[in-house]
Amino acid sequence: MIVGDPMGVMPCAREGCEHIMCRRYNSHHGYICEECFADLVVFLAERDGSSVKIVEAFMNIPVGSNQYAFREQAKKDADELFPECK
Repeated sequence: MIVGDPMGVMPCAREGCEHIMCRRYNSHHGYICEECFADLVVFLAERDGSSVKIVEAFMNIPVGSNQYAFREQAKKDADELFPECK
């Protein structure tokens, strides 16, 4: 179950991120904005996995410290972790 109002103010849980209109949620990690989600996609692809420890590490990396390109499989994995609120 997704918690919160998808049209409301949901701040990104990533360290250093100031975005407040997040549409993706994970019950363990909280909300994530689209910019941080795009970074997560590549972060997962480069580490060949999506374990909780890898995602926790990502959420603690300050915004702006990673510049990544899009990768399709990693996006699928990240979509499963942080589905869009409906």
